[in-house]
Amino acid sequence: MSAHLQWMVMQNRSSFLIKGNKQMYNPLPNNLKARNSFFYDGMINHKTVGMEPEPANCKGVVVVIRQRSGQRKPATSYVQTNKNAQATLSSICHKNKNIAAIHRTSAILRSQKPVMVKRRHAGTTKSCLHFQNIPSGLDLPALQMYMDSHECSLSSQARSQKSSSVRGVKEELVEKVAFEKKLEGIEEVSNENI
Repeated sequence: MSAHLQWMVMQNRSSFLIKGNKQMYNPLPNNLKARNSFFYDGMINHKTVGMEPEPANCKGVVVVIRQRSGQRKPATSYVQTNKNAQATLSSICHKNKNIAAIHRTSAILRSQKPVMVKRRHAGTTKSCLHFQNIPSGLDLPALQMYMDSHECSLSSQARSQKSSSVRGVKEELVEKVAFEKKLEGIEEVSNENI
């Protein structure tokens, strides 16, 4: 049966079709772009090329070529080549499939590379000192001692750098205590007047 007649029968009726947005895909072997088209179909055409990952050690690519000579014997019609890259490219019958074969090969090789995990740098963490945890009634020197004794909760990087965020927290605490002292003084004066 001719390839064109097979394509007319299988074009929209294959059970392997994946229908996406404005594009139909066909994930059968020897389909370089996995598109449902006569040009790239691996079942219909007599001469096809397929790129597969090497099954033995999962490093490298095996080129599978379908030859016209073994049409009546399907087991021998597919040949795996172990040639170098230049010889393999020259053996591809459709020269306009070279770019698709190169893209497919590079995608397979990229997927076989080990993934390098990017390490994140530990940023400075703010102090766990909150306004609610500070005992009330501390004067400024006592507050400084309290904050220095609880500085161990900061990260080592924040302690070594004495970052501006840590200094900002300390300054806020000092201002809060000074404001509370002023309020206490105002309340004491107002209580004495009554």
